[in-house]
Amino acid sequence: MKQLKRHVTPEMLEVMLLIGILIISGFIHGYNMLHYPYFENDEGSYFTRAWTFLSAGKLDYYTYWYDHTPVGPIFASLWLLLTGGLFTFGFALNSARIITLLFHIASTYLLFKVTRRLTNSLGATVITCLFFSLSPLAIYFQRRFLLDNIMIFFILLSIYLILYCQKRLSYFIFSGLSFGIGVLAKENAVFFGPALVWLVAHEAHKHNKLFVIAKWIAVSGIIISFYPLYALLKGELFPVGYPLASPHEHVSLVGTLKMQASRGTGLPFWNYNSDFMSNFRYWLHTEPVIIILGFTTFILQGFLSIFSSRSRKVFFITAAIMLFFLSGKLVINFYVIALIPFLGMCIGLTVDQLTRWSLRIHPAVFGILNIIIAGSILFYYANHPDTQVALTHDDTKYQVEAIDWAKKNIDNRAFVVTDNYATLDLIESRFKDDPAFPDADWYWKLDFDSDIKNGKLNNDFRNIEYIMLTNQMFRDLSGFDKNKSLLRRALANSSLVALFSPDKKSQFKLPEYPRTHPNGDWIAVLKQNVPNDILRKTWRDYADTVVVDGRVGESRQVSSRDQGYAMLRAVIANDRETFDKLFTWTYSHMLLEDRNLYGTVYGSDKGQTETVLNKGTTTEADEHIALSLALAYKKWGEDIYQKEALNMIDDIWKYETVSIRGNRYIVAGDWAQNGSRYTVSTSALMPFAYRIFGELDSGHEWNELVNSSYDILEACTNAPLNTETSARIPPNWCMLGAENTITAAGSIDAHASDYSYDAPRTIMYISMDYLLNPNDRAKKYLENMQIWQKEWHEKNSIYSAYKHDGTVIEPNESMAQYAIMLAYFSITQPKTADQLYYTKIATAIVNDGSHMYWSEKTNIYDQHWLWLGSAFYTGLLKNQWYNN
Repeated sequence: MKQLKRHVTPEMLEVMLLIGILIISGFIHGYNMLHYPYFENDEGSYFTRAWTFLSAGKLDYYTYWYDHTPVGPIFASLWLLLTGGLFTFGFALNSARIITLLFHIASTYLLFKVTRRLTNSLGATVITCLFFSLSPLAIYFQRRFLLDNIMIFFILLSIYLILYCQKRLSYFIFSGLSFGIGVLAKENAVFFGPALVWLVAHEAHKHNKLFVIAKWIAVSGIIISFYPLYALLKGELFPVGYPLASPHEHVSLVGTLKMQASRGTGLPFWNYNSDFMSNFRYWLHTEPVIIILGFTTFILQGFLSIFSSRSRKVFFITAAIMLFFLSGKLVINFYVIALIPFLGMCIGLTVDQLTRWSLRIHPAVFGILNIIIAGSILFYYANHPDTQVALTHDDTKYQVEAIDWAKKNIDNRAFVVTDNYATLDLIESRFKDDPAFPDADWYWKLDFDSDIKNGKLNNDFRNIEYIMLTNQMFRDLSGFDKNKSLLRRALANSSLVALFSPDKKSQFKLPEYPRTHPNGDWIAVLKQNVPNDILRKTWRDYADTVVVDGRVGESRQVSSRDQGYAMLRAVIANDRETFDKLFTWTYSHMLLEDRNLYGTVYGSDKGQTETVLNKGTTTEADEHIALSLALAYKKWGEDIYQKEALNMIDDIWKYETVSIRGNRYIVAGDWAQNGSRYTVSTSALMPFAYRIFGELDSGHEWNELVNSSYDILEACTNAPLNTETSARIPPNWCMLGAENTITAAGSIDAHASDYSYDAPRTIMYISMDYLLNPNDRAKKYLENMQIWQKEWHEKNSIYSAYKHDGTVIEPNESMAQYAIMLAYFSITQPKTADQLYYTKIATAIVNDGSHMYWSEKTNIYDQHWLWLGSAFYTGLLKNQWYNN
């Protein structure tokens, strides 16, 4: 034993401890590092740049924004060159993680040597390196390919060269070189500059101190100057309008630096809402030991620096980076990477200072105390829950699965929006016959890079086909303009097609899902809804959940109008099964005994047996039912549909039209006569339906009814009714007199002359008449309603109710109104129709993975008109009868 003790010299012990620390550090960071934590967007961004530099000689796959200095990716490109390419280790970012591990082990070695020299304590050195290697914050962020991990290596190397220079000029020169590279790895490194200059002054020979300082500053300055020189040579140092800048619109280094300097809350660091305090709370929650001990001992070392040279050096270096955190500038959670080694150093030195008293007892006591403390740290972190998660959890499984799924299930010509973790594996072929996606692009570029926004996408979000949504992408959406963002608009118009998540049973619904799954180890693949896809899915959901055994809705009472609406939608959707259920139920429950028309309301009143409660007819409902039967006959060729359609058409003519002075008019129902006047519902004026009825029924002059419908509609629209002037919009109701005169229908409803609940449907029916039979009367009628164009372009809204003179009654928005305006604008201003659809209609889609509908599922009136308006917009209605 004595012989062994004589052979274990202090130098040997130091080497043994260093090797032990490197083994611990390498194991804890290397084991399971390809599976935990999840691949982060920034990792993909930096490694994509590395691959681009190697394969294309450019600093970025996209326009280089000068948002990050280039050295980190350049070093990674050398790694790729040495290891044979992107996919040597499988998934592209696996290679990035491995080079990060090498940087970490090298940084651990340098930290060991630097701390040993600064503190002159082996115990302080071991404690510092244990915190640096074992802290959950360290494991979480230092496993990732982040520029901060490369930066801290070069800062530690620069400090190492100063401390071990033995006053040789070459070491100082290489230290300056290393510092310059560190700044070009991550700009934050510049905050270490003053402390390193002070350290150079402290370590340099007193006879050439100023010369050495000047050399160090000059060398580091020359290295750093390559960056602005590069920008200058490209004409991108200054923004447009500055001397030496390109006259064409371009990115610029100075412009980006100004933008970067403006980021963050700008609040003083002690403010609860400042960037620093927000992240401090996160760090404290994640790893309270190093944060509490580190900040406490940092303050203590500041006090002791007055008396102790060791404390002074440690404090000044730590204070240099601490100044950045406390400056009020932007702080991101992983910036703590640069702070961890120096907080660990403050803790290690403080522990050494506090245990120095034991040397008075015996050096062995001092050694035992340090062993106990180091062992406690090792034991604590080895059993820490976050350490167990880091060694066992698979955070990247679903990210990789999502890429594999996309390669197999998405056309590689599709435009795919992705988190940058996936970019390389999508745009490149991983193996022979593996498809590459040239139009897979990083989500930040969609709205902020004109080459993508205006070049690839033509500033039209509809050109986006798939979105591979991640937690980080969702969080970043808050920085995208709500109304103008292509990404936000595309996402609002997309439906889930695949979910890769640890919770397969979870219902994916934005924005709740990211809140319940905040870790980031999930990917949701969404496909932008082509409008006809929305029509198909919303109809299927409606037919399966709203139509019950042929009856619309679950209320005690059902209307013939709702039944007619649903029948029309069923035939347009080519859903014969649902159509037959609807017609069978309607026919068997609501058909009147003495005519082939339908009662207005069926159901029970006050618990009585269900029956037809209102035996008066509603012309609009009967027209819908007859029209849907005619279309069903045209589409499916079943004679029974034609027979029932003709029976209804004959009775519509008989009971719901009147002859006045030789002219035939459609009226509101078989109850419409009121003395010598007749009630007219403008929403029952359906010229397009009469043209179809005329082709089936040669026994009546339906074309006459087409013309008279326009006559009465134009008269109702242009008459002042109960106001002084008309805004040339249809009223809900009006009265037709025996002399073909038009008056207000005040006896029907106080709002009869308003444009509110019923009148908007009139616009849809006239729009449909023009769609199916382009004619001057329909187009002129629609174009004369200038009020809607004015409302939209001035207010970006159209309200739900107006007086006949155009005064707003109800300043709230109606989804049914927007759906009808979609048809109106499709004819009068197609570009406005596009705006309305994608800002009001598409964004109202609710898709929870199981159901798809608009806004309020229980509002079956809105559901009908939103569906029909969208069908008009997409052209689905166009060829239902005529092949034009």
